[in-house]
Parts: sequence; structure tokens; C-alpha cells
Amino acid sequence: MNTRDLEYFVQLAESKSFTEVAQHFHVSQPTITYAIKRLEEKFGTTLVEKTTANRVDHLTQTGHILAGHAKQILQDLSKLEKAMEHARLGKIEVGFPPIIMNEFF
Repeated sequence: MNTRDLEYFVQLAESKSFTEVAQHFHVSQPTITYAIKRLEEKFGTTLVEKTTANRVDHLTQTGHILAGHAKQILQDLSKLEKAMEHARLGKIEVGFPPIIMNEFF
């Protein structure tokens, strides 16, 4: 399993179209199909029910579980990458309440 497969799956869960996901990531439609098959093999379950070759009718129960966790994993990974980059560059982030931001910045 790799993060790209999770990205494909999260996008598929939202768009319900293998073709749209392929276009979004600039890859072929079979690339998306194989990524979903890898995830299904990894977890030993069907994740999506298809209506046609390129459309998803619905996510299975396990598909919904994976979609939620995958989205969180990808968000956490993005935060981690940002934190590591800031640490490498010696940057820190400072947060202010909106009222202060609007008043002084």
C-alpha cells in the first residue's frame, strides 16, 4: 500500500468515477483500477460496488471506513511534511485569534 493509492481512493470516493480520478491525476484509467485492486487485496475486502466499468455505484461499508481513515492519514501526512520543512528551514508558525489578525495585520 502506498499513499498514492490512498489519494486515488479518496478521490474516487468523492467523484464516483474512475475516469474522472484518472483525469484528475493525469494517469490512465487502468492505473486507478489497479490501485483500487491493490487496496482491496491488502485489506481482503471489496471497497466499491460498480454500476459500469467506469462508475462507482457506492462504497461498501469497508470502503467508507477506508475513505475516512485514508483522508485523515493524507491530511496528517501533509501536516507532517509541512512541519518537517519548517523545522529544516528554522521556521515557526504563530497563530492569532481572528480579531487580532483583522485589527493589526
